[in-house]
Amino acid sequence: SVSHGRRGTRSSLRLLFEIASCYSDGEGAVAARLVQISYQLTLAAAFLRSIALNEMQMQVDLKQSSSDIGLKSMTDSLLSFAKDQRQRAHYSGIGYPTTQIASGGSDTDVSLDEFTDWAETNVPLVASSLPTFIHVLFHFFSRRNNDGEDDEPPRFPPGVTPIWLPRVTVDRTKGVSKNAPTSIFVDDASKFPLACTTMNIASGRWHRLFASDVDGMSMSCMMSSILGYGGATLIVIRSKDSSERGKCCTSLLGAYTGVTWVESPAFYGNSSAFLFHLGPDPFS
Repeated sequence: SVSHGRRGTRSSLRLLFEIASCYSDGEGAVAARLVQISYQLTLAAAFLRSIALNEMQMQVDLKQSSSDIGLKSMTDSLLSFAKDQRQRAHYSGIGYPTTQIASGGSDTDVSLDEFTDWAETNVPLVASSLPTFIHVLFHFFSRRNNDGEDDEPPRFPPGVTPIWLPRVTVDRTKGVSKNAPTSIFVDDASKFPLACTTMNIASGRWHRLFASDVDGMSMSCMMSSILGYGGATLIVIRSKDSSERGKCCTSLLGAYTGVTWVESPAFYGNSSAFLFHLGPDPFS
């Protein structure tokens, strides 16, 4: 019950931190473990939901390594945020609560306040990973009515926004969609960081409007596919380093906007739009 309710966001983040800090020697928690626990709870919730609703059973690998492009990018973001907070507190002379990690910690540890501020600022739906899992576990399997038939999926309590790992779909025939194989998102862990950013992305379904491996490498074709589309859009680009260094490093970058694309001579949009980058810097 602590993780549900209108004021449950910070309670959820605190519980996630306490779970992760059980494996640390100091008062902090390992950043990579915080990210991995949040991801695994979200993955488990999606898997249980697919069973409860008799949907296509998803393939689950709870042994995802923190070296994955998505999870590692989140870990690096958290550590960078914590470092900036400590430097800002040091130079300003203003103490930052629980910033100093107790002896036994390391430069891979973060404090509760650092984790909470990072999550609320950059990935607010990380706080939904625990309440989503709890609600699915205790409510989605007890939804039969008096006639023995399944009721609609239980609604989440007020103040709790569920986070779902998106499925990518594409039109097949009239009004029918099917799962769309894509070369961009090779696993759920690469979708997780984006799903944590905003409710529209965490809705559980992404509909593919354009893919270069299917529709061709044409900017005009891409624009004709998205112009006039009424929903939010996410542009994802996978970069590839095929230089002489002998290593092939890929990263994901792109942009999100919640407004409809239109042809206009002026700038337009709102504060919901953002750019993102996951993985090694392709320009470094």
